[in-house]
Amino acid sequence: MALATSQFEKNDKSIQAVTSRNAVLNKEIEAQKERITTLKAALDNAASSFGENDRRTQNWQIQLNKAQAELNGMKRELEESSEDADDLGKQIVGSGENAEKAGGKFEKLGSILSGIGKAMGTVVAAAGAAAIKLGKEVVQQFGELEQNLGGSEAVFGKYADSIQRTGEEA
Repeated sequence: MALATSQFEKNDKSIQAVTSRNAVLNKEIEAQKERITTLKAALDNAASSFGENDRRTQNWQIQLNKAQAELNGMKRELEESSEDADDLGKQIVGSGENAEKAGGKFEKLGSILSGIGKAMGTVVAAAGAAAIKLGKEVVQQFGELEQNLGGSEAVFGKYADSIQRTGEEA
């Protein structure tokens, strides 16, 4: 257990740390159970050989009690570590669900931006078409103006400049 603790911080809740601690605790629990079995056999042997009130029998009982207390502590620690693993699993599942939800939101955002892009493309195309149409109309109107000016000169002769200025002022 000291090796697992030294490899990871005591409060490390990563998958590797929890898995390592659980593996070590399971091995220690099995070893402790074997030790308890051995201590029970020694206690029973001392009780039958020396009697239950003998100091040697009582020492075996004390060692057995300590070993069982240590086993209980290890089981609690394993249970807490397993709960940490469960919590970590729930957090991972929650993170996955949040990522899926966020992915859906970004998908919606992407389709909205795509729609805006298409609309902008339509607006730009329409503006381009309007500019071309306007350019054609300007050229056409300029042509008509030249014809009108030429016509006014032909009709009014030397007075054409005066009439053109009056038209501009109007």
